[in-house]
Amino acid sequence: IVDDQDAQLWVQFNTQVALSTRWTLLFEGQPRWNQNFTHYDQVVLRTGVNRRLTPTLQVGAAYAVVPRRTIVGSIVEHQSYQQVLVTLPRLGKWSPQVRVREDQRFLAQWGDA
Repeated sequence: IVDDQDAQLWVQFNTQVALSTRWTLLFEGQPRWNQNFTHYDQVVLRTGVNRRLTPTLQVGAAYAVVPRRTIVGSIVEHQSYQQVLVTLPRLGKWSPQVRVREDQRFLAQWGDA
């Protein structure tokens, strides 16, 4: 039984830039601390693109570089994803979305994806 409690802090900085009515660029930064906020763990630096196919359907892809500090030293993880976003019918003031995403992670220590 693990008796250790670990509070973590993740902060997100996101922006989207509309290139047209159909294309959007996205940029994201996520610094993260663990060990009760005392250990700077990693930062996720991601950029991507979304393409609106219909008023309720979008597809997108993104790539991220994730420098990480571990007990064995610093490593750099690379991530990519592809996704489909579907906007559902409105529920009052809410516009729910469903996101299906396929992620890949790459670490040199693994030798492959």
